[in-house]
Amino acid sequence: MIPLTTTHTVDTTFDHRRCVRFRGAENAMRILTLSRDCTLDDAGNGTSVHALSSELCRLGHEVAVLPCDTEPGAAAPDCQWLDHSPAPYAQAARAYFAGEWLPDLIHAHDMRSGPAALRLTDAADVPLVLSVPTTEPDEHLWPRSSSEPTIDPRQRMAMRRADLLVVCSVAMRRKIAAAYRLDPASIEVLRHGVDLKTWHKMPIASTWAGQLYNPDRSPLLLTFGRLDEAAGVQDLVSAMPLIRRAHPGTRLVVAGDGSYRKTLCEQATRYGLAAVTTFPGELNLADLRAAIGAADVVVLPGQPTCDSAVLWTAAVGTPLVASRAGAPAEVILDGSTGRLCQPGSVADLADAVSAELNDPALAQAHAEAAKAKVRAEFGLRAIAERSAELYRATVHRYRTAAGLLPRGT
Repeated sequence: MIPLTTTHTVDTTFDHRRCVRFRGAENAMRILTLSRDCTLDDAGNGTSVHALSSELCRLGHEVAVLPCDTEPGAAAPDCQWLDHSPAPYAQAARAYFAGEWLPDLIHAHDMRSGPAALRLTDAADVPLVLSVPTTEPDEHLWPRSSSEPTIDPRQRMAMRRADLLVVCSVAMRRKIAAAYRLDPASIEVLRHGVDLKTWHKMPIASTWAGQLYNPDRSPLLLTFGRLDEAAGVQDLVSAMPLIRRAHPGTRLVVAGDGSYRKTLCEQATRYGLAAVTTFPGELNLADLRAAIGAADVVVLPGQPTCDSAVLWTAAVGTPLVASRAGAPAEVILDGSTGRLCQPGSVADLADAVSAELNDPALAQAHAEAAKAKVRAEFGLRAIAERSAELYRATVHRYRTAAGLLPRGT
C-alpha cells in the first residue's frame, strides 16, 4: 500500500532544511503519517488513515504510515516501530532515521501520537499537522464527571505547536476551540473521506442481514455507533411505541457498545420492546455495511461531532433521519437528502421516522440524492486532493516563516 520510491536518494551535499527536493510526480510531497490506531478490521481511525494514505499515493505522493504506540501513562512517549508491522513501514522507519527518506511534512492522526510527532518534526525541521479524532475529547480527555477538559501536557503542547490543527466537522471545531481556548479560524475542517469501493450496498449481504434482524420483513430501523448518553439512542427507544403505533411490527437494531448499553437494554424491556429490539454489539465493517443496506431507515438521534455515520449511510443508499444539531446537519439537507429532527424531542423524532416509512419512494429519492452528494463531495479522491492542498499550503507557510529557500532553488 505504501509505494516508497527506492530509486531516488537524498544528495547529502544539500541541507534538507533549506532545500527540499520533492520526489515522485510533479508537485508531489513526502508525507510521514503517524497513527496510534493502524487496525483495518473495524470502522476506527486506522481504517480512515489507511484509506486516505492510499489515495494520496494514487495522486502521486509518497506516504509512509507508521504505527505509533504512545500510552498516556508513559513517562517518555515515543514512536515504537512494531516488529509485526508490514515491511514498508519498517523500511520507512529505518530509511527516515538514516536520512534516506526525509518527509516534507508529518501528519499525526490522533492526539496521542502528537508528542512523538512533535519530536520528529523538531528533528527534521518540517511542519506538523495534527488531527483530533472526534472520540478523543469525549472518550479520553473530557471525563463526564468533570466540567473542564483534561489533557496530557505533552498532548496540549503538540496541539498548540501544530502548524495546522484538523477536525472533521464545524461542530467539532466549535467544541475544540471552546474547550482549549483556541481561535476557531486556526482550526481547519477536513471531512472524512468515504471509500466508495467499500461503502455501497451489497444485495446478498443485505438480504442475509435482513433475514437475521427482520425475519418477518417488517419495517426495520438501525442506529449504530458508540452507546453513551450523548448518542441519543434512549430517545429513539422512547419513540418506538409512537412509531410502532403508525407502523405496526417495526423492529430496531442498536449496533455498537458503550457505557449506556445496559441502560438501553433495560429501557427497551420496560417499554415492552425486548422482542423487537436487537443489540448485536459492535459490528465489523462488512456486517455494518450489510445492516445499513438491510435497514429501511437509519436513525442517528444524537449530536455527534463526526459525520462518518452519515456519510457511510448515504453511500450505501439507505434513507436517513438524524439530529438537527451536530455534524449530521452539516451534511443533510432536510427534506432533500434526508430528514432532520430536533435533538431530545421524542415526538419530532417519531414524526421524522414515520414520514420516511410512510412514503418509501420519497425516502428512497432522499437516499439517492444523499448518495449523489457523497460521491461528488466526500469521495476519497476529493478528500485526498483537499488534504494535499492543505499540506502544500502548510509547508509553504512554514518555510516562508522560517526564511527557507523555496522548493527547487
